[in-house]
Amino acid sequence: MPGGPPPAPKKRTGLWIGLGIGAVVLLLVVVGGVVFMTSGDDGPGETPVAAKDRDSEDRAKDDRKEDDEPQDSDRDAGPKSDGADEFSTYRGPDKPTKVDIGSAPFAVPKDACAAFTDETLAGLGVEGDGSSVDIGDSASCRWMNVTSDGTLHTLKVEYWVPPGDQKSTSKGERLFDFKEAGIAALGTRKEEDKLDVGDEGKLVFADNSLQEGQLEATGLVRKDNMVIEITRGVRKDGGEPGLDYADVKVLMPELARQALNNVD
Repeated sequence: MPGGPPPAPKKRTGLWIGLGIGAVVLLLVVVGGVVFMTSGDDGPGETPVAAKDRDSEDRAKDDRKEDDEPQDSDRDAGPKSDGADEFSTYRGPDKPTKVDIGSAPFAVPKDACAAFTDETLAGLGVEGDGSSVDIGDSASCRWMNVTSDGTLHTLKVEYWVPPGDQKSTSKGERLFDFKEAGIAALGTRKEEDKLDVGDEGKLVFADNSLQEGQLEATGLVRKDNMVIEITRGVRKDGGEPGLDYADVKVLMPELARQALNNVD
């Protein structure tokens, strides 16, 4: 009607909604294309970025593995042992010595240095002539040697008969007790055990305080009127223990049997 109010503008809400949906779809298509281009197959000779990273990590792991594995040259490297340490763990000959002596009373041997076999002295690292002392009712011999690794090996054997009454068994018993009490008097006894040689015997494993780091094994035996003491010592250059009780427990009875076979 002429002179009436102007018509209301038409609503375009549906148009804006349609345009918005179209823009979102277009954006998704573009993003999808970019992802496909960066992660898809780029053609012959090309490796995806993620695969390249994995290959680099695998190669690095392989390199580290090769560095950790010991090579043959590493196993062969370093100084070779010349067997010097075997002297400290020597337990005597394969076949134990059998005691074969006459009847009592016994006399100290004419040659105390003949107490042990050449095989035994060599096994202990002290082969060669010993230094002997003979004063009537006692006789002794001592061996010393420093091996190539700086270890001092010592061995000593002493024979006694009762002074004043050399043939007395009862005084031999008292002499045994006196000598046993004096073993490691200035040191520390670590182990003690019975020594099954002769009429009575004692094994003492001690740390000799007079010589720092030196462990000594002492075997004391009596047969009737005769008393014998054998001392085995090892002192390593670095001061660490040179003897193990498991070894000397086997060695000392053998040394005692050999020494007993040397009496007159």
